[in-house]
Amino acid sequence: MYQLTKVSAISLKPIKWDKASNAEKLEALFIEAAKDTPDLILATEGVLEGYVVMDVIEDRATPEAMLDIAEPIDGVYIHRFRRLAKRLKTCLCFGFAER
Repeated sequence: MYQLTKVSAISLKPIKWDKASNAEKLEALFIEAAKDTPDLILATEGVLEGYVVMDVIEDRATPEAMLDIAEPIDGVYIHRFRRLAKRLKTCLCFGFAER
């Protein structure tokens, strides 16, 4: 037996090193996507901090800078999106630099 899963995808070009701004935009897009009542809403990799890992790899930023912006799994932003997922009654999936 198969069960269909309805998925919505979000495309957002995040601002590097700006978690607050990216979180605001991401939340708004999740809310908009939820209007179609998907089972899952999927956003891009590194959307929360702006995919800064390449800045570190290419020596444009220090590993310490990435550690500073990395989000703990029990951090403020993750709790924010957990609450949003409950409110929207859907699963939210997005990539972020985890501390």
